[in-house]
Amino acid sequence: NAKKLIVNYISYDVIEFLSPATVLICSKCSGIGHFRKQCTEQHETCKTCAQAFSDLKNHHCTADPVCKHCSGNHLSNSAKCPVIKSFRAELTRMILNTDHQLHQSSSSSAKNNNHNYAYNLLNFPPLPAPQALNNSVMMKLDELMTKITDVRDHLAILSSKHDKFEQFMIDKTQQDELVKQQMDLLQKNDHELKKDLV
Repeated sequence: NAKKLIVNYISYDVIEFLSPATVLICSKCSGIGHFRKQCTEQHETCKTCAQAFSDLKNHHCTADPVCKHCSGNHLSNSAKCPVIKSFRAELTRMILNTDHQLHQSSSSSAKNNNHNYAYNLLNFPPLPAPQALNNSVMMKLDELMTKITDVRDHLAILSSKHDKFEQFMIDKTQQDELVKQQMDLLQKNDHELKKDLV
């Protein structure tokens, strides 16, 4: 009964998954297998002490848990109650039997229908050829990418000019320092000449 599912040309093994059966527990009487709206009980049952009262709001519970189904020391809606466990097991067994019967009947009908199949090419026309992507979204994306490239190129040019300007300023500072040193030297020589002349 190995089944396979193919998605994007990849074959996956498929196994059957059955979630645990959910047991219905009435919020009015704590009975199994029905809802509050379907409940036929006249009185409400305390979920802790399992006693029935006409008005549960006036009830002062002993706070000692007693199960309504098995008289155990747990709440009536507890999953560890043996009565609820056996009910869940029976419910799961029923679901599995029903599912198995449905599966057998569908597979037998599929086998019977298999012989009547006739392949006709007209039932499976070829797919149309893929069309060029002319939609506006792709055009806008291309336009955006072009603008981003232009901005990046412009930033690269600005960065190069900035680097050249910084180098120019460094060279100018060094040149100014040399000129200052030469002027200081000339002034010093000028003072010495004046001293010699006097």
